[in-house]
Amino acid sequence: MLHAMIHKYPTLRFLFDRLNKSSKTVPATVHIELLYDGKRKYIHTGVRVFKNEWSEKNKVVNRLDSLELNKSMDILYTKIKRWIVDLQDKEEEFTFSKLDSFLESKDGSSFIEFMGNRIQERTISDSTKKQHFVCLKKLEEFGLIVKFTDLTTKNVILFDDYLRKTLSHQPTIHGYHKRLKTYISDAIQRGMLKDDPYVLFQVSRGSSSVRRYLTKEELESIESKDITDKSTCRIRDVFVFQCYTGLSYSDLLKFNWNECYIDGDDYFIRDVRYKTGTEYFLMILPKALEILKRYEFKLPVISNQQYNMRLKIVGGICNVSKVLTSHVARHTFATTITLSNDVPMAVVSKMLGHTKIATTEQYAKILNKNVKDEFKKLKEKLG
Repeated sequence: MLHAMIHKYPTLRFLFDRLNKSSKTVPATVHIELLYDGKRKYIHTGVRVFKNEWSEKNKVVNRLDSLELNKSMDILYTKIKRWIVDLQDKEEEFTFSKLDSFLESKDGSSFIEFMGNRIQERTISDSTKKQHFVCLKKLEEFGLIVKFTDLTTKNVILFDDYLRKTLSHQPTIHGYHKRLKTYISDAIQRGMLKDDPYVLFQVSRGSSSVRRYLTKEELESIESKDITDKSTCRIRDVFVFQCYTGLSYSDLLKFNWNECYIDGDDYFIRDVRYKTGTEYFLMILPKALEILKRYEFKLPVISNQQYNMRLKIVGGICNVSKVLTSHVARHTFATTITLSNDVPMAVVSKMLGHTKIATTEQYAKILNKNVKDEFKKLKEKLG
């Protein structure tokens, strides 16, 4: 009597930092580990996080995009798991070569699936990865570009029309096209697509919006305003702290007083930016330190959406006509606090954690424009 052959199948698990090199400033990759017949294979999920952002129980934690990153990893994990279950149902033997063939062909004829997988696989910053997933979601909502054969000039033009129904700023629209073109070029290089649909359709970059910041007088009016409502007062204080440190909202969210270090009577922050992974270094100026002491060194930070909404109330109470946002605070640090006080541009760039000094130079252009405007006013007064 013949007995059916009993095949073994691999076990799967998420594995973070398999080389044990991560820290609070050095990120590491999350892999899917397959264990089969005493051998291991590691599949890159495309997710890289810092040591304090990983939990064996909950996976990615302590990040604004935790849910999104966990979802992307779960999708890849489920695809591999279903493929293995399918082998079991068919009573087919598992081999690593079969797995490699599956992973190479899993993109199929779906451009949407190909783009999603490539976003996961590419070595790009988490913030960039998030932006690319937003583009992918917009493409899925559009619905006319699903397969590689859908990538035609006509459909790209229709996608442009679709974007313009909800987006008004040309630089934002250009950004969606730029991200889409990245994966079209990738597909062409891999021989999965022959023609570039953008050859006959060009998208203008447009002009970036002016970076708003507070003048010295506006900042002083916000600082000195007596605000009786405790909740609104806390929002004002967090905003002023941002103005004197230049921290973005995401870096503000992960600010930890216990990780600051002391040099004499001065306190310093050295960390890496959440957005780019670039190191920044700054002193906690007296007015920022005063706010920290007020809250026993634990800032009352709330969600970004609620923060920006309540900042409008602060602006109204303080009679500041400009719309206050966390971005305005960072821009105020770059212009009013530092460059206006003759801090060298290269130093400001290091303080802000810019990857390129050209980004810092944008603030200098703003200041030059203000000088020109004031000279024009002066010219008119002097006749």
